[in-house]
Amino acid sequence: MLKSTANNFATDLKSTVDWRDDGNGSDILGFSVLPAGECKAYSGGECTRIREKTCFWTTRQIDRTIHDITPETWNDYFWASIFCLTANSKDISNEVIDKFDYALSVRCVKDN
Repeated sequence: MLKSTANNFATDLKSTVDWRDDGNGSDILGFSVLPAGECKAYSGGECTRIREKTCFWTTRQIDRTIHDITPETWNDYFWASIFCLTANSKDISNEVIDKFDYALSVRCVKDN
């Protein structure tokens, strides 16, 4: 829902400060996404790409055929759909990850 509200345009969601390489957004939707980076859960919490990327968990169902997930690996991982914003892109990207590999951002939004 958030991605469609922004018309897949990351700049509308990104904060106007703190993004590396002039990757700041316009924040016209008031969501003020900060570039929190990614933390790998199994590497002692090592965080990378701070100031250049942030990803959020989604509730989107995963179509494993689109993401080349084979039947052999489907049950070996706990797949999760995420969306990401990066400093060097104006688009919002979709990714599929093993949900136990990363610690990602969570944003709570209260309905009116």
